[in-house]
Amino acid sequence: MKYPPFVTNQIGVCALSDGKSDLVDIHRIQNAIAQFQKRQIQTAYSPDIFHSQKGRSANARQRAKDLMQMVQDPNIQGVLCLCGGDYLCEVLPFLDYEAIQDNPKWLQGYSDPTSLLYSVLTKCDMATLYANNFVDFGMQTWHDSLVKNCELLCGFATKPHLNAFALEQSSYERYMPNFLEKITGLEEYALTAPVCWKGFDKKRQPCSHISFSGRQIGGCLDCILNVMGTPYENTQAFIQKYKDDGIVWCLETFELGAPALTRALWQMKQAGWFSYTKGIVFGRPTFFQEQECSYQEAVWQGIADLEVPIIFDADFGHRPPRIPLILGAIGCWEVIDHKGKVCQILAK
Repeated sequence: MKYPPFVTNQIGVCALSDGKSDLVDIHRIQNAIAQFQKRQIQTAYSPDIFHSQKGRSANARQRAKDLMQMVQDPNIQGVLCLCGGDYLCEVLPFLDYEAIQDNPKWLQGYSDPTSLLYSVLTKCDMATLYANNFVDFGMQTWHDSLVKNCELLCGFATKPHLNAFALEQSSYERYMPNFLEKITGLEEYALTAPVCWKGFDKKRQPCSHISFSGRQIGGCLDCILNVMGTPYENTQAFIQKYKDDGIVWCLETFELGAPALTRALWQMKQAGWFSYTKGIVFGRPTFFQEQECSYQEAVWQGIADLEVPIIFDADFGHRPPRIPLILGAIGCWEVIDHKGKVCQILAK
């Protein structure tokens, strides 16, 4: 596994899906730039980040060009996706994966950026960050999760551990259950709901204490389905290479209902993607509504007779705060009495 160097003085920001043209959003972006400057991190960005038409910041070739220019710029050490959207997958055919391998840099985002992060992880064998999009850093005062995300990017949060480096984080006390209407653009998280990680053993019984570890892979399941079976993923090779470590799937869903979630997991299982899986961690779902069955039931129906422990409602995905996930690292997950902890080890 290749881990990019940590950021020292400059990041790049690309709108690989949609951009932001609303004045409130522009204010938030400008404040995010200022927040990084306070921490001696300069920001380079493509002009397309302030453009949005039919859900896209620019045509796919231009978006890919913006990314590749930043990847090949020696002054930029990491690239953050501006925001989510629906069309990042259109960019993948125009990327130069050899250049990405030759110029390793942290690529970060969540939701629609999954298409890029998952593709680079499995095709280039290079770690990526499933963490906050750039617009999340535009709040007036950073939440602790944003501080820790920045520290990780800069290498401050790492420490010697098992001849490698590791990042240990515990679950938060509260999360934001609904999307927040922005008036000034500087709004902070409205954390009103109690965090409650739920652990289930191999027999699908709730457990007060559960733990497992393995190489982390995943992201937003809605987007993983878009690249499945295309030239822009190499999941089987990834799983085979790290089978001795075991695999931990870190998944969350945006708008998949129960039938779609069950079908998605069934498809992954039939494709052999759950081979060598030691456990599955689900982030808090976004728009799932319990109708014919619960989220847990939909998951179990999808994985059928696969006997692995599962954690539900972990701190990542669309419902902040988010623990930044180092995809490609070894994740050691644990739940004790609905409180969670993960240690992510940057092992080769």
